[in-house]
Amino acid sequence: MDPVPRDFETWHATPIPDEPDHPELCARRAHTSEFERIYDLVDAAFEVRRPRALYDWLYRRSPLGPARCWTIVERKSGRFVNSVARIPWPFQLGDEPIEGSVQVDSATAVDWRGQNISALKKGRRNDPWQRRSVVVGWPNLKSQRAAQKHGRSHTLLGPLPRCVLPLRAGELLRERGWPAPLATAAGAAADRALAWRRATASRASDIRLEEIRRFEADFDPVTRRALRHDGFWSPHPADFLNWRVTSTTRTTVTRPSPPMRATRCRAGPWPCCSTTAPS
Repeated sequence: MDPVPRDFETWHATPIPDEPDHPELCARRAHTSEFERIYDLVDAAFEVRRPRALYDWLYRRSPLGPARCWTIVERKSGRFVNSVARIPWPFQLGDEPIEGSVQVDSATAVDWRGQNISALKKGRRNDPWQRRSVVVGWPNLKSQRAAQKHGRSHTLLGPLPRCVLPLRAGELLRERGWPAPLATAAGAAADRALAWRRATASRASDIRLEEIRRFEADFDPVTRRALRHDGFWSPHPADFLNWRVTSTTRTTVTRPSPPMRATRCRAGPWPCCSTTAPS
C-alpha cells in the first residue's frame, strides 16, 4: 500500500513546487475555511444554486476526510477563478488498497475561460508521496477533450462495474434524454415489472425486507463479497455507507437469512445501488 496520509492538514501543508511566472494568478490548495468561496464559484460557473447543506455533506462530511481542492486565485483581489474538487474515495486493485478520489466539481470563472489557466496546476496536483492513485470522474465531452489536449489522460482504465436498480424508472429515462411521454410510459411499465420482482423476492422463505437507519460493521462482509473483484473496485465499509447513503436518504436493505447474499440501497431521488454476492 502506498504511504499516503489521509489527514487533510498534512495534505494542505505539503510544500508546492515553484510556480511558473504569471503576473495575475497563482495555483494553490484550498483550506476547509475557504470552501464557501468554492461553492460560490461553482454556482456562478454553472448558473445554479446548489443547497449549502448538500455542498457541506459532499465537501466536509466524508469519513475519509474533507475534499481536496486545488484553486487558482487572482493575486491582487484574492478571488477564486478556478477550482477542481476531489473527494477521497476507497479503491482497491484486487486486495491492494490504492489511494483514490472522485472528481466532483471543476469550475472556471466566466471571464477567465478559454485562457488555459488550468495549466498553472500542472505538475503540482500530484503530491510527492503518491506513486500512483486512481481518480474517477464523469467528465463531459469538452472536459474529456481538454484532458487529452493537456496530457492529463494517460491511461484509460475503462468503466468500473456497477449495477443500478431504479426506483422510479421514468425519471431516470428523462435524465438520459428520452422524450417525456415515452419516458413516462416506459418508466411506468418498468416500475410495475420491478415491483413484481421485489414482491416475488420478499415472499421467498429465506428472505425478509427490513428498513434500517444505520449500517453496522456486520454488513461489511456482505458488501465486500458483493463488490470485490480482481480489477479496480471500491470497498464500502459501514462508515462510508452511512455517509454516502443513510446520512442523506432513506435506506431499504434486502437482508436474506444467513448467509447474507445481497444489499439494495436507495440513494437519491431516483437511483439506488444494487449489489449481489454469491452465497
